[in-house]
Amino acid sequence: GDDDADVLADVLAWVLGEGDEVTAAVGAALQSPDAAARAAFAAEPTASLEALTRVAAMNPGDPGVVVALLMNHVSLGTGEAVYLPAGILHAYLSGLGVELMAASDNVLRGGLTPKHIDVAELLRIVDTRPSAPPLLAPVVSGAVRRYAPA
Repeated sequence: GDDDADVLADVLAWVLGEGDEVTAAVGAALQSPDAAARAAFAAEPTASLEALTRVAAMNPGDPGVVVALLMNHVSLGTGEAVYLPAGILHAYLSGLGVELMAASDNVLRGGLTPKHIDVAELLRIVDTRPSAPPLLAPVVSGAVRRYAPA
């Protein structure tokens, strides 16, 4: 609901604005041989923990690692698609993907990059409402698969 969206927006603002301590703590927990520290992540599905560990290794100290904890983790197979409307924070970790979007010079980043992050503008436009991953089922017509959002 709206309360959840407000909480997520507040957490996102805090992490991107002042989240160095949180980023360091997550990185330390992922690298820690301490069973108690790793147990904090044990409730996550294995694929999500592995993805988070990869993100942290590729982007040490980046607040986007913590932002990744707030995002849905989705693995797409061959021929699968996802539809993300404008304002949905997203990233991909590996593989080949094709992203189609309207022509624009406007790319806002939420982390996992050395490039500038305009936190104020990102927070203005990002949609923080919790939602299930919007996977698209193809409409098959002969040898053609058509993917279209509802």
